[in-house]
Amino acid sequence: MNRSPFYLGDWQVNPQSNTLQRAEKTKQLEPKAMDVLVHLCLQKGEIVTSDELLDQCWKNVEIGDNPLHKIITQLRKTLGDKASEPTYIETIRKRGYRVIAKLEFPLAEDIKTTENTWQGGSPFLGLSAYNPSDTHLFFGRNQSIETLLNRISSQVKFGRAFCLILGPSGTGKSSLVNAGILPKLLDERGYNGIGVISYSQLDFADVHKNRLFLDLASVLLDWDINAQPVFEGLSAQTLAEQLELAIDGVINAIQVALSKASTQLKTPQLFLFIDRLEVLLSSPIFSSETRSHFLSVIERLATSKTVIVFSACRNDFYPLVVEQPSLMAG
Repeated sequence: MNRSPFYLGDWQVNPQSNTLQRAEKTKQLEPKAMDVLVHLCLQKGEIVTSDELLDQCWKNVEIGDNPLHKIITQLRKTLGDKASEPTYIETIRKRGYRVIAKLEFPLAEDIKTTENTWQGGSPFLGLSAYNPSDTHLFFGRNQSIETLLNRISSQVKFGRAFCLILGPSGTGKSSLVNAGILPKLLDERGYNGIGVISYSQLDFADVHKNRLFLDLASVLLDWDINAQPVFEGLSAQTLAEQLELAIDGVINAIQVALSKASTQLKTPQLFLFIDRLEVLLSSPIFSSETRSHFLSVIERLATSKTVIVFSACRNDFYPLVVEQPSLMAG
């Protein structure tokens, strides 16, 4: 039985924790109720008989069908559904039950492979990294995606939303973030109540000497909320100076912008992806003081409860990662 999170209408169903989540609401289910719900959902709108549900969820234990009726009633109450006017679970008289709400299984590999066959050009991008718009082409990494989503959810709750991904060159670290993690967080329902409403990316391959904070400022100017720039009216140079010398003011501006966001998300966030971090850690164009100061600014953003930070670094530079306390904190 699928145990990965999936979506039933606006609800995120979490079989592992027996919970349903929608924006700020988290509802707890009994394990048996979750078993029934998952089995119904896996049939993807097909009618499921009472006998099948009893057989699959009670494993042939002789209990009669009354417990099933109670479970269905409990599910409807939790979902805010009505038997007379169903939007989630419909009773088909003398036949059984079926799910009528929209179902999505974004992290279930075995279910996704049964969906529509690809009819476009080549889905393989060669040496290019996948972008968020390529998520429909990106597959085979769902276990890693789920692990990282759960990891960053815990980090957000802990108050330090930073995730460092280490791996050999060419293994798809950037694609994993861009086409795997980011689209799930950009979904209007979020993931575990946490979601992203704007994102930007800093690639250290494009960062120049003496422009470290200016290059960071330039990508952060891409952040917008409700079509309004987060740092409206600021030039890249002014924002760079604030990042370097007055980070508290930058965080305050982000907090104000997020407070005006129109979203159902419990914890709306901005997203920053820092790629090829090994350049910062190893390049002689950056002094040790510059490295430390830049990482301290990133740490402040990640602990501000407003910004989720992901970073990718080649694992052969791990000895340099160890030298930076802020990178080892997680």
